[in-house]
This record gives sequence, C-alpha cells and structure tokens, in this order.
Amino acid sequence: RDSLTYGNISTHRVSFPSYNCAPNGANFTVFLKTLTELACTETVLYGSNLTPDSLKELGFIEDAEEHICDYTLNAKFPSQEIVLHFIEEDTTYLIYSEKKNIVVRAPKTSFEFLTWELFSWFSSEVFLLDIADVASMEFSSDKKSGLFEITGETAETLKVVCNGKSVSTPDFQAVYKSLMFLFVSDWASPPEISSEIMSLKVTLESGEVLEYQFTSASAVNSFYSLNGVGYFYVSREKLMEIKGLFEALIV
Repeated sequence: RDSLTYGNISTHRVSFPSYNCAPNGANFTVFLKTLTELACTETVLYGSNLTPDSLKELGFIEDAEEHICDYTLNAKFPSQEIVLHFIEEDTTYLIYSEKKNIVVRAPKTSFEFLTWELFSWFSSEVFLLDIADVASMEFSSDKKSGLFEITGETAETLKVVCNGKSVSTPDFQAVYKSLMFLFVSDWASPPEISSEIMSLKVTLESGEVLEYQFTSASAVNSFYSLNGVGYFYVSREKLMEIKGLFEALIV
C-alpha cells in the first residue's frame, strides 16, 4: 500500500517492472481474494509426518535442502506473511507452507494468477491523474510549447490558461481525456537512436513533478519514460493524435 501519486484508481501500485504502474484493479482483487480464502481439496502431509525426506520425495527440496518447486509465493501483509511453494501436477498443485508445516493439494483453477503474464498484474493506462490534482501541464514538441495552468476542481469551475491566454475548457477536457486513453502496447528498451516527439511536465497540487517523455521508436511504436524511467511502448498513431490536439490549443 502506498500514497497515490501515479494514479487515482487504486491505493496500491506495482513497484516492478516500473514504479509508475498502477495495479490492474480487477485482477488484483482476484489475487487478494484468493489469498484470504485459501482452500484445498486434500491434506497430503502435516505435522510430524512432514520431514526433509518426505519433502524430497514430493519434489519440494533437493539434497542441499534448497527449494526446487515450480512457483514460490511470498506475500507480506501488516499482520502476517504468507510463504507458499507450489509443485505443478496435471490439474492440481501440491502446496507446501513452511509456517503452517503442511502440504496440501488444491486445484489449479484456485491459483490461476500463478500463470498470468506480467501485463495482467498492472493497469496499461499511461496517464491516470485526476484533473483536480493537477496544477499545471507544460507541453513541448518540435512545433509548439505551452504552459497550461489549471484551476477549479469540478467541470463547472474548471478554468485553463495557456501561456497567459484562456483556453476553451471543453477543448482542454478533450485533450485530457485523450491522454487517459493512451495505453502501454508492449515491452521496450530505450531506442539507441531516437528523436523526441513530445514531452509533458505535470506539476501536481501537492508540488510533485512528473516528467513524461515520448520518443520515436518505429513507424508504429513510441517509447515513453516517466521521470527518466521507461520500459514500454505506446502507439505512435495515438501519440501523434494527442500531440496534434495539444498543439491546436496553443496560439
């Protein structure tokens, strides 16, 4: 759990692969629900019957008594820590809990999150900030640049000034909404040779500054980073649309 600085949808965020990722709300709920409602179909070994030899026989440890299981889950909560080791069978998992000193069997369907792709864990939206939390947005491209200063907390009171001149509130809202529909499209490494398409420096009411930078990667992808950290591509076509909307607001 953390203070919400990179999204207004969840009070949690994912620290890997990038610190600016918010969790996938629906999937994260499934994950937490699974942990709080752990259920098994069979107790395989328990208590004094659970020995290093029996764990070796089941395949949890090898001669050096190191775990060689298929999956390990380490979940830390304020009041407890859950450590589970999984061995995959045809339709079930053998699950070993060191703290409970027990081995159980449970259906794979109860632990589907073990085989989720990493993309399933976090929200793919790039920009998740509530407009009421934003004090200003400084846009820059090869054609135009502008400082958008934002006041007001509701649609009725929202006012936007760019480079000292009033901006149509509905037009700015359309640009902002377009930003919120910019999604991660794939994993990426920083391109060796690239040119900047646009940058966006967002200052929050709290004083925190978020610097988004978008650079060219290919005809279809653009690489983006937040405060110098980047792992993903976004759609170049969508980004060019957003760029054009911002430029149209700057007189």
